[in-house]
This record gives sequence, C-alpha cells and structure tokens, in this order.
Amino acid sequence: MTFGRYLKIQRVKKGWNQTQLGSYLGVSSCMVSYYEKDKRFPTAKVMNRLLHLLKLDKELLKTYILNHFTNQAMDYFGQFKSL
Repeated sequence: MTFGRYLKIQRVKKGWNQTQLGSYLGVSSCMVSYYEKDKRFPTAKVMNRLLHLLKLDKELLKTYILNHFTNQAMDYFGQFKSL
C-alpha cells in the first residue's frame, strides 16, 4: 500500500471529504487529491498535522517516508546510467 492509499483510508474512516481535510491542514482539496494519488508528498509541517488529525501510525509513516525519498533518489540517480 502506498502513502496516498493509506491517507485516503484514514480520511474516509474519519468521514471527511478532501475539502474538509484540506481545510484542517491549510492546503487545498486539490493538494489532498495529489497526496492521495501519490503525485505529491506532504511537507513536514503538513505531515505533522496529518499525524495528529488522523492519528496516523508513526512507524508506518516512517516506512512511507523512507520509501518515498529512496524512490526519488533512485529515479534521480537512474538518469546517470548512460554516463
């Protein structure tokens, strides 16, 4: 499961729509949609708010964060294969 899928499940459990969650986080509903589709990753400030609002599992969250940035780094370094 991806971070975005996990976020959506937790949001739906609360009975919130994307607009409500965005309002609580201080971001647009469009940004929440990007998070849920794994097109964007929340800033540390937003992630901290998510952690408290949705009572996210800290250990699982650490795994998602490590995976996200590891994949980003691998994509970046993959550009240099031809060198």
